[in-house]
Amino acid sequence: LNDTTLAAITPSATELASRHGEVTVPLPAELLVRQNRLTLRLADSSGAGCNVTQTPTAPIRVDGDSSLSLREERLVLANDLSLLPEPFAQRAATQDLKLPVVFAHQPSSRVLEAAGVLVSWFGSKAQTGPTSYPVSLGALSTGNAVVMLLNGETLPSLSLPTGDRPRISIVANPLDAYGKLLVFSANTPDELLELTQALALGQVQLSGNETTLGSLVLPARRSADDAPRWIHTSRVGLEALNDGNPVHTIDSNPWNMYLRLSPDYDYGPNRDIYLHLVYGNDAAALDPQSNLVVRLNGAPSDSVPVRASMGTRASQEANLSLETLPASVFANTLQVQFYFVPPTGQACNGTHYAGTLGSGSYLDLGKPVHLAQLPNLHLFSVAGFPFTRMADLAETAVLVSDHASTAELGLYLDLLSYFGSQTGYPTLRIQVANPAEASRYQDKDLLVLGTYDDLNALPAIAGSLPLQFHQGDWRLSARARFAETVSGWFRKLGGATQNESDWREGAAPDGVLEQIESPFSRDRSVVLLLGKDPSSVESMAAGLMTELPHDGITGSVSLWQGGQFVSHAFSTSSYYIGDATLISRFAIILPEYPWILLMGSLAAIVLLALWVNACINYRIRKRLMGVEFDLDGNPSAAVH
Repeated sequence: LNDTTLAAITPSATELASRHGEVTVPLPAELLVRQNRLTLRLADSSGAGCNVTQTPTAPIRVDGDSSLSLREERLVLANDLSLLPEPFAQRAATQDLKLPVVFAHQPSSRVLEAAGVLVSWFGSKAQTGPTSYPVSLGALSTGNAVVMLLNGETLPSLSLPTGDRPRISIVANPLDAYGKLLVFSANTPDELLELTQALALGQVQLSGNETTLGSLVLPARRSADDAPRWIHTSRVGLEALNDGNPVHTIDSNPWNMYLRLSPDYDYGPNRDIYLHLVYGNDAAALDPQSNLVVRLNGAPSDSVPVRASMGTRASQEANLSLETLPASVFANTLQVQFYFVPPTGQACNGTHYAGTLGSGSYLDLGKPVHLAQLPNLHLFSVAGFPFTRMADLAETAVLVSDHASTAELGLYLDLLSYFGSQTGYPTLRIQVANPAEASRYQDKDLLVLGTYDDLNALPAIAGSLPLQFHQGDWRLSARARFAETVSGWFRKLGGATQNESDWREGAAPDGVLEQIESPFSRDRSVVLLLGKDPSSVESMAAGLMTELPHDGITGSVSLWQGGQFVSHAFSTSSYYIGDATLISRFAIILPEYPWILLMGSLAAIVLLALWVNACINYRIRKRLMGVEFDLDGNPSAAVH
């Protein structure tokens, strides 16, 4: 446990004969820390069995019924703001968490913006495990919760000190001796927003059980694709991926790097991605079979040899190509693993080896450009793109009804927290508005949350969807219907049969996720996440947030039906966003449309033929008129 040996277990003759054994190993509580590592290692004292070999089956299998049991006593935490974001959000959660957000009444758009900033800050602090934010109006529940109150608003059983300045307080939950309430109270919605922004920016003093708002200084707007958790440069050092620390591994324990690449990166037709490694170890001697392997998303690259380097960090260098490995569009796992093979005769002496990657190690992505073809709901699913293109969401407006249900409000908070977790930055400049105000935000990407009825306030958007809502039914647009008909003909010619997931006119999904180009502005997006009714929104939100990032959400439309998302690439206008140059765009886009190259070549040939024909006719006419031409094509006096 945590590199401390607890037991050495040798199977008895009876256990070997029955091929089954059972043992209980006590775990000393004093060895437990916040994050713990339990290691099971197979060893053999026979000498020959210590060599590294590959066998079809493992000699020992740890049964799935094995368990870890803890007996603990829950403690009452102090009311201490310095613990934030804990206990309300955990930096490394091992299971899904719920944190209710309580409002006294239906929140206004500005109050929702304040809540969005807060939950995105929670998300930016978390490393693993999603948190959902169910919304409650006017009532507390047991456990931890966030409470947002304006001047004069109260909740049953909750008493707070009065004051004129906006403040953050942490108090005991009157309904739960172990629960805590994080209370934000202000005189106006604008002050409430400033209070959460100040907390997210570290501009309030977090100590004791209460703090007040001083002066707020907002930073400059973020630039495109500069989220702190994204790799947005063509070359990044491995130490930078390890929080600036050198990379050390013990024995064959792998070291994992989690790479979040800019979702709109396009590497062009020739991916030139490689890993430059500078590495060493502390071994005095090693078998020549010792090697180092790099894996990308579980797929191994070529291995490179490892020589004993006597503690030198940078004794060897190697370049490993990653261009043929399966890279994901956004989140990837890069794994480096040393395989140390002891010299002959020293396989069982218990020696441990340490491997090191030097500061000169880096990942080179070639020359990618920022260019993404939309609609592409997969980018929204895995990274919240295009909204997270600006980490502070300065170019995003969320459209939510003034009478939104608690399920719709909870979906809004869940998504904002997810955006923060993907970028590592709070959504400081998010704007929330009523769907009827959509045309006022033509310079922004729009995220529409609600029910099917909310489409009545969005005629320009509703009429542009590939899957449109008419009188209680969802029907394909004329363009999408034509494309589906033609596609169906080709499938029949190829002998394909209709799938269960194929769209059928008149189908009634419980929820719809669609993406289109904004009808108000070019190069802007609209993403709609709508449920049939509030209960459908709640079930869809639960199914979505527990699965994000969801690889099954792709194309332009994804339908929530039967407890799962079914995606379709219904035809709609495609568009590109990014800062790639015009030449780069041509180099990337044209190979995707070979028919354009063919038609362009045919057009060029036709134009050339017409030009040659015109030249020949011109010469013929002049010759008939008595005009001669020299070898350079210049007219000369006629010869009589």
